[in-house]
Amino acid sequence: MTIVLIDNQEIILRGAESIIQTAFPAAHYLCFTSLEKGVKQIEEAECQLLVMEVYWPQVNARSLIQQVLALKPNLPVVVFSGRPEKIYAKWILQSGARGFVSKHCPLIELVTCIQTVLKGEHYLSQLLLNQLTQDFLHKRTSNPFEKLSAREMEICHFLLEGHYVSEIASIMKLHASTIGTHQHRILKKLGVQRVSEIRGLAELYM
Repeated sequence: MTIVLIDNQEIILRGAESIIQTAFPAAHYLCFTSLEKGVKQIEEAECQLLVMEVYWPQVNARSLIQQVLALKPNLPVVVFSGRPEKIYAKWILQSGARGFVSKHCPLIELVTCIQTVLKGEHYLSQLLLNQLTQDFLHKRTSNPFEKLSAREMEICHFLLEGHYVSEIASIMKLHASTIGTHQHRILKKLGVQRVSEIRGLAELYM
């Protein structure tokens, strides 16, 4: 079994590789700190699992996952990210990943996720399962970011990163007016007036 790991931080990449090796010692590991080289490896060679960070400068996370799955539709993708799980996990899973693990969790959870995904199942952390259960039982949406559509969540991510409308339009290859319209809807759905307030709201769910 070949496992490809892609992350922009060498120390995290090697730490992830080390802990995964304890559960899968016979696997072959290919590690990349370059997103371009990692995706090229997936395109040109066979692998049975991809563990990656999807948040890179000037990169559309949802499109990145879809790009990988367009190359290898059956490839299990696990996102290992520093982004807050309560905000991003559901959106990432809806984009096609099989599992999401926060870098703030114990590394052993990454192993549990991989074991689950390799069985052909999706992985939800206990934190996310508890959140979804409470929301279902009380018929509520406790996380305001869940009101956003997939496209709005993409744009919201770039707003949280500090990008201007024109920059987001360039990254997503859309007209600035389209991004502006989505930004207006995002503010309305989240019940805020300014982008700075979105950042304050996001901090409550980190």
